[in-house]
Amino acid sequence: MKTINITKRYAKIAPRKIRIVGYEIKYLTIEKAQRKLFLIKKYGARILEKMLSNGINILNEKNLEKNDFVISAIRADQGPALKRHIPRSRGRTSPLKKFQSHITIELSKK
Repeated sequence: MKTINITKRYAKIAPRKIRIVGYEIKYLTIEKAQRKLFLIKKYGARILEKMLSNGINILNEKNLEKNDFVISAIRADQGPALKRHIPRSRGRTSPLKKFQSHITIELSKK
């Protein structure tokens, strides 16, 4: 077992917002990444924290040590956008897109 992928699809957050937080924890061990995410006050940090806790559960099921793994890659790809409209003056509307993300965290051995 060299790498483990943790995925979350259709997360209700724009990919660029996840990438900002993801760059902060790339190449860290799982424990250090959890500590760092706890201190970051962004919604994307809460999503990545939950994903890492799921990754720890996967490692425990396979009887692997979490200190042996490091976050080697984080990808936040764009999912489908929800198309909505926002009212404007004189009875007009403007299009509004609510973006979704497909997030993948790759854990690999040190």
